Amino acid sequence: MFHPLRRRLIIPYHPMKTSHKIFPLLCLLLAATSGIRSARQSSQSQLRAASATSIAPDTLAPDLPLPAIPASLRTPHERASYLLAHFWDGMSFADTLRSRNPGFMEQNLVNYLSLFPHAPAEARTRAVHLLMQRAEADKPAYLLLAELAEKTGMDADKLQASIDAHNAVVRG
Repeated sequence: MFHPLRRRLIIPYHPMKTSHKIFPLLCLLLAATSGIRSARQSSQSQLRAASATSIAPDTLAPDLPLPAIPASLRTPHERASYLLAHFWDGMSFADTLRSRNPGFMEQNLVNYLSLFPHAPAEARTRAVHLLMQRAEADKPAYLLLAELAEKTGMDADKLQASIDAHNAVVRG
């Protein structure tokens, strides 16, 4: 339709026809954007899940979990002796991510040594012997543990005596 004075084509406005054409485009645009958002969210959740399964050194739990003490152990000496004997059960010294991490090992050694005053001398000696035996799985971890024990104030003579006794048992 031409306007007689302007000599241009005038397209009449029909709201129903225009919205009829735009509605499918809007639906398509909405579907595309929600699909992109969904894909982005699923990739982010996959990244979070992947990062949760791989432990970075700075995200290690600072403490080993304490073992459950059997209900049959009633006295503080029995309970402390059990804790000392099983304190390191939650860690494999073959796991070098933990066993060679000075901060992790120092914190757990301090926690371990805090149990010493509550246990009898023979339980402490057995526990140190067991600890050094387990640490032999990785020589650098063994040396780190000995260094940290000295640093944290564990009596060097007692530690050396335990190491010597342990080495004598291993050799003999």
